[in-house]
Amino acid sequence: DPKADVRRAACKAVGEFSSEYLTGKTLSGPWQKTITETIVHQICETMSKLVKEDTNAGARSMAIFALGNLALAMNEHDATELLAVETVVDLSNSINAAMSDSNDKVAGNAIRSIGHWGGILARLKGGRQSESRLSQSLLGVLDGLTERVARAVALASKEKQSSMSWKERSTAKKHGWGACHSLGRVLGSITVLSESSIEQSLFRGVEQLIQCLKQAPLLSEKVILAAMAALRALKPLQLVGVTGKSGLVGDALVCCC
Repeated sequence: DPKADVRRAACKAVGEFSSEYLTGKTLSGPWQKTITETIVHQICETMSKLVKEDTNAGARSMAIFALGNLALAMNEHDATELLAVETVVDLSNSINAAMSDSNDKVAGNAIRSIGHWGGILARLKGGRQSESRLSQSLLGVLDGLTERVARAVALASKEKQSSMSWKERSTAKKHGWGACHSLGRVLGSITVLSESSIEQSLFRGVEQLIQCLKQAPLLSEKVILAAMAALRALKPLQLVGVTGKSGLVGDALVCCC
């Protein structure tokens, strides 16, 4: 539709539909599953095109919202096999790129949605050709979210705060809270650290989450609580494997006590 308001409203409706449609009933048999798979592919294809090409920020934001709701529903109902690995990678890369959108609402919805798609990425297994793209996409998600957490941590500096407008500080807090929440979803989904680059990225993410706790008196309470929840999402052996030689486990315990 040529009207941006119509496209925006339609994307929001698709997002709400995605939350309600994927259920045990629609995935219960071969016939139902085939129909559901067709619908999911159509949603992904249409929303992905809007994310990449629509010139209206509201439409892009709601398209990302719809994709986030779809990924959340797929995670909740263990239906990630509805999409091919390449499709998940392409969608994740598009949403990850949208975190840098100049519009705050687009970036904010991308930060929320990438947590759900990153969770799918972390659990997927691909063949030889797709494994590399999977790892690179997951690496991009981890680094992108870690960067947003780091921006929130920087607000603890009075010098940094004085150089930012009220709106910029507010956006950094909001995006930092969302990034902590999404990072927790991704961290909790990683089961195997197959590559050193993923391990290093995971280390940087954990390090920034702990920095949030260290700066607790100077940061937003929502950011601190989200950082704690993200750290708790890590599996114990995974945390020790990533931080065992660095002392971050001890730092995390001290900061949380």
